[in-house]
Amino acid sequence: MNDSPAQQAARARAARRKRMQQRQTVIFGSITAVLLGSALFAGAVWAEIVPPPFELEVKSSEPTEPPVVTQPCPPEDATAVALDEISVNVMNSTETSGLGARTADEITAHGVNVETIDNASDLYLGSAKVLVGPEYLDVGYTVADLIPDAQIVIDTRTEPIVDIVLGSGFSEVRSEGDLLLAPDEPIPAPDGCVPAETEAEDQDADEEESADDDASDEEEE
Repeated sequence: MNDSPAQQAARARAARRKRMQQRQTVIFGSITAVLLGSALFAGAVWAEIVPPPFELEVKSSEPTEPPVVTQPCPPEDATAVALDEISVNVMNSTETSGLGARTADEITAHGVNVETIDNASDLYLGSAKVLVGPEYLDVGYTVADLIPDAQIVIDTRTEPIVDIVLGSGFSEVRSEGDLLLAPDEPIPAPDGCVPAETEAEDQDADEEESADDDASDEEEE
């Protein structure tokens, strides 16, 4: 029995729909399999189960190493100052909450008077920076002895109080038995240090140059 034209047309439409559904099933199945495979691979890379196919070098404008600071030489025949005669400010330049307060407690345990505890405006990448006036380097060296790898920096202050800026490389305050300076012996000069007068002159020159630059900028405006 021959089918009518209408029945033949209906079977043809049904066959086309079936082939289209089969193609769609294959396409969507392939896409799902690729996405699932990618997700599994990404998870394995994230979990360090398999190595990444390539590595991207991340460049940052932020410095990654502490700046090189030329140390001022201690005064000739200068000796360590009694810790209970020293006053300091402790400033935390890191994002570690409470580091300044904890360090201040440890410094106070040595007999040092801590005047203030605050946050520094800029991150220091070294262990600690000891800011001291040029006339009180014996105090600065005594304070620096409390913190391994502390760097002494001369500024324009005229009072004996010292600022301690804790950096990202800070680890600890030395115990009394680990202090390096002997009470009645001259403070040893570190290798490569420069006389305090030279250090102060260089700083004054930098400040004058900065002031001249600011004045030039104002004139141009």
